[in-house]
Amino acid sequence: MRLRASDPADLDGTSENARHLYEVAWTALPDRAPGAPGPDGTWSVREPEPPLTEALAAAGVPHAAPGARPDVVVRLWPGAGPQDDPAAAAHALAAAALTELRDLIALPPDRAPARTLWVTRGAVAARPEDTVPALAQSVLWGLARSARAEHPGLGLVLLDLDPADAPDDTVAALRSAAARDDEPELACRAGTLLTPRLVRARPGTALALPAGDTYALTGFPAAPRADAVPAPAPGPGQVLVEVRALALGDDAVPAASAGVITACGPGVDGLAPGARVTAPAGSAPGSGTVADAASVTVLPDDVPFTVAAAGTDPAGPPPVVLPVTAAREAVRRTAPGGRPVVLDLAGRPAQVPADGTVLITGGLGAIGRTVARLLAGHGVPRLLLTSRRGADDPRAEDVTAELTALGARVEIAACDVADPDALADLLARIDTEAPLRGVVHCAGVLADAAVTELTADRLAHVLRPKTDGAAHLHRLTAGRPLDLFLLLSSAAGVLGSPGQANYAAANAFLDQLAHHRRALGLPALSLSFGVWADEGLAAAHADLDRLARHGHRALTPEQGRDLIGLALRRTTAHLVASALDLPRLRDTVTGGPAATTAVWRALLPAPRTAPGTGTAFAQRLARLPEAERGARVLALVREEAARALGLPGPDPVRPDEPLRDLGMDSVTAVDLRNRIGARVGARLPATLLFDHPTPARLTAHLLTGVLAAGPGPAPARPAPPAGTPAAGEPVAVVGTACRLPGGADDPESLWRLLAEGRDAIGPFPSGRWDVESLYDPDPDTPGTSYVREGGFLDDIESFDAAFFGITPKEAAAMDPPQRLLVE
Repeated sequence: MRLRASDPADLDGTSENARHLYEVAWTALPDRAPGAPGPDGTWSVREPEPPLTEALAAAGVPHAAPGARPDVVVRLWPGAGPQDDPAAAAHALAAAALTELRDLIALPPDRAPARTLWVTRGAVAARPEDTVPALAQSVLWGLARSARAEHPGLGLVLLDLDPADAPDDTVAALRSAAARDDEPELACRAGTLLTPRLVRARPGTALALPAGDTYALTGFPAAPRADAVPAPAPGPGQVLVEVRALALGDDAVPAASAGVITACGPGVDGLAPGARVTAPAGSAPGSGTVADAASVTVLPDDVPFTVAAAGTDPAGPPPVVLPVTAAREAVRRTAPGGRPVVLDLAGRPAQVPADGTVLITGGLGAIGRTVARLLAGHGVPRLLLTSRRGADDPRAEDVTAELTALGARVEIAACDVADPDALADLLARIDTEAPLRGVVHCAGVLADAAVTELTADRLAHVLRPKTDGAAHLHRLTAGRPLDLFLLLSSAAGVLGSPGQANYAAANAFLDQLAHHRRALGLPALSLSFGVWADEGLAAAHADLDRLARHGHRALTPEQGRDLIGLALRRTTAHLVASALDLPRLRDTVTGGPAATTAVWRALLPAPRTAPGTGTAFAQRLARLPEAERGARVLALVREEAARALGLPGPDPVRPDEPLRDLGMDSVTAVDLRNRIGARVGARLPATLLFDHPTPARLTAHLLTGVLAAGPGPAPARPAPPAGTPAAGEPVAVVGTACRLPGGADDPESLWRLLAEGRDAIGPFPSGRWDVESLYDPDPDTPGTSYVREGGFLDDIESFDAAFFGITPKEAAAMDPPQRLLVE
């Protein structure tokens, strides 16, 4: 039997949960068209360095007079020094930012700036080569994301600059960012503005293996690749070795191999097929290599192939072992004088330690237990789980029994990972016979509150276990030979979450720490999870029904475990794992402000909103008789309240009943305020639902406030095109239409799909076919598909059969093209 390395893409294809993996892709923005409006008005720059002040003056940027309202406020956040503790710096920055956010939210509309730019330098990894030197500043991004989710009209923009940018380059980036009123997050690299978009997880740098059993590895170190080759044959005095492990030298080029002899040429004595040997790598090593019999060395049965190829002492520290499909990652991890790096050609699809101890912080929590079961199933011999109470925790006995049954030795210790001394003591006690090989950081707490109610104590309480714990683990394990450093993060740090600004800040730090470690040549993966059903921190606090209505379904524990396993097979530093209901998410996103919808533009079609939506409502309201206006606004309030509360319709929303009696909490109050603000085209105060708790009082406030001034000027109709059609013209194209995958339901959205490079391919909709029965890897099997993805139209299941007089049974039998033809 021949052993062949598995391709992660093949393994991903067997799991329907692979579609729940996403990543953040930084996309270059096109240059603004000549004549496009720029950042008008006066500026106020806080904490500028003298060279930047001079550059601003030279560029003619108008400064606001003292005491006057500036149109653009630029906040330049200070960076930490190379010797500063990143956790302490993150606390200081987050506390200062929270104070400034609350002050900004409290400003009346006539005193608030139109745009507020928070400027960081090296806080996020927008390019693969970014090292994230200002790691502490990353908390500002998570904090701002949740603040924007609560207050989308705040005008808060994040801009990350390259620390090496000159003052003139900084001024150019500031002016470009201030002119972009449709992008709330930007990074400037080499003069190009980049913006983050959530996309489906890409294969990344995984090496594709050709079909068949024989391939050669070439292109080291610049661009490793695997090429299909004919099966080699040994000549006189030579042996053919099936390679199981391949070691890279200090120059990241294959140097030695280990494997099993499968054939001997004429004149070979003392060797036979089946012998375990080491051999030189050769000029083009791969699945098999031909070596002179005199150059091979027979291995003892108890020496692993990976250790033999590396030439290390079996009793000493093991080499870094990666699957062959991670050859590019192996090149990145190779350093002169560092641990030997070995490619495993016989399997090992997940980057999980094969020996030693894995530390899991928060290991008795729901997600910590899931990770522990996964690692034990992968053969990790020893697991060290931490919690606040340690072995006295009532969950400890059951967890120990379960993991022991899976073959792992288990220890549960009491440790506060935010305490560096306690953590250092715990690491020092790890048995030298099973040294530390991996770290999984799951520890965390919640203390939810809206930004206006968030206190410094609540902020620090949430930052400590996540941010401080991760920073201490990074520092204290930097010199240890780790194969795994997994950070369990939250999608709140990527997307923002109302009421969770502190939690979003902590998790944004974890995501950027993973990028920072990878830039240092250290293992790291941050996996940002959406909410879990029945398990995890958020399950006990989140309104799962409300999240599902907005397109964020809860993951089952089985899905969560599968997604962790899939993520560990990839070489990406940061992934997002979330069960997104894209049709519902599209309904939620459509019509929303850029502050909360920009990150979705690559995954979902751009919102198609008519210009001046709020103005249009005010114009329609103004045309009504005065006696009918109150009823129309009350109807709007009740409709949006029903949507925010997940009610079947507006009937349960009685005009004089407080909305809190229907289940309105601080999060749904923020959602309702934002919905109404978008409908009427006005920025509404944060205390709107507190000051006006019933639909009737809220209606009266709107009629006497933002809707009292009447509508603005009606949008001008476009002038008819000049010119006269040519005489005798046989055909005039007056309109075009299309409906294509990726939400392209008109020519404009098709062009946006192409221009933005969005992915229109996705998994088979389970609601239309029995996907498991439909799939067959053999393309010649009739009535089946040998692929699991394709291009599918959205909302085809929303066909209104009754409208066309078609019975439900007939509608179920209709093919999608028939439905489209009828429509």
